[in-house]
Amino acid sequence: VDRTRPGPAGEDAPAGAYYAVPLGWAAAAEVEEGFARLGADGYFDERGRVVAIVRGGRVYTPGGALGTGRSCTTSHRFLGDRHLCSAWSDGWLHAKLAFRGTLFAVVTAVDHLQGTHLTWGNSLSLSSLEVLPTAHPLRRLLSPFVHATAAVNYNAAVMLLAEESLLPRATALTRDGFRAVFAAGNASDALAFATVPEARRARGVDTLALPYDEDGAEYYAILRRFVERYIGAEVRCDDPLVAAWYSRLASLLPRGDLPPLSCGSLADVIATFAHHVSALHGHVGQVAGEVEDPCFAPFAWREGELCGTPRQSLARASIMAATGNANPRIVDDYTFLFEAEEAKGMWRTLTAELLAFGEGVDARNEARERAGRRAYRVFEPRNIETSVAV
Repeated sequence: VDRTRPGPAGEDAPAGAYYAVPLGWAAAAEVEEGFARLGADGYFDERGRVVAIVRGGRVYTPGGALGTGRSCTTSHRFLGDRHLCSAWSDGWLHAKLAFRGTLFAVVTAVDHLQGTHLTWGNSLSLSSLEVLPTAHPLRRLLSPFVHATAAVNYNAAVMLLAEESLLPRATALTRDGFRAVFAAGNASDALAFATVPEARRARGVDTLALPYDEDGAEYYAILRRFVERYIGAEVRCDDPLVAAWYSRLASLLPRGDLPPLSCGSLADVIATFAHHVSALHGHVGQVAGEVEDPCFAPFAWREGELCGTPRQSLARASIMAATGNANPRIVDDYTFLFEAEEAKGMWRTLTAELLAFGEGVDARNEARERAGRRAYRVFEPRNIETSVAV
């Protein structure tokens, strides 16, 4: 969510628009013949209520025509099958389907797979394995946050990224379409390095209390304090190995845009990556409940229809089922990784702070539900996994 300023529709942003979720760029991604293109920009007012969706140069509003869906039937006859489709009319229902479908397709392909797995998780794991000796105190610190990352990313390359694997089968994108989506991801702010507070300020959301920001700011602050304490006691910021690791980490990012190395920036970077591979990974990855209905947010649909196509929907369900395994949690005991008792004590302190933080998250969720909103469980420490291991 971004402030419109003035937004992807430029000076023609719909009346009442204060925020935008700009996804119209996805329309440039090529799809297979017969399928609708992704892409739609959503506009919201200061209270977060949708005011318009812009798709294909047309503005759709909640008060406009709803439109009707196309339905098709096939009858089997002696001289051949007969396939008939009803007429349909464009409208708000089609715009909503396109926006929701594009949103979850982009979240899955860019924010989840390309972002948390192949950018944040992959760079953290690869740089640690390549540069840091197994007993180095920085590698010990990073170990919980890179658990099984290399293995799961290898599996993702085979199961999700290869031609005719599950993700291509769950969408209508062609090979060039996928390349366009990933190129857009690499060029976007979503994959540019920024600390959690910096990213929040850049979004400019100043009239809404988003649970991701409310809970996430405190979670990041706890991680940042822990990392700063650990670096002060265990890591020399002028260590050549630390500098080599930091340089290698930067080289693996789309923009190579880490700040100059210092003790402060080292703590910022590690805390940010730890946040991204744990809680952010849950935020963008735990979407099975939102996409289980093929008529709510399909990855692929035909123009005029108001549900996703069966084959693509089944492939998407298979992805969700295959990636739902349980993994180590952030509040598990990792003291065995550290040699010094002081370092072990720091992890115990982190665990205690996270458990106390969890009580605050529970209280906020109770208040959200009393206000008629959904509980937001991504930052419940008992459910936060330490890495992108699934």
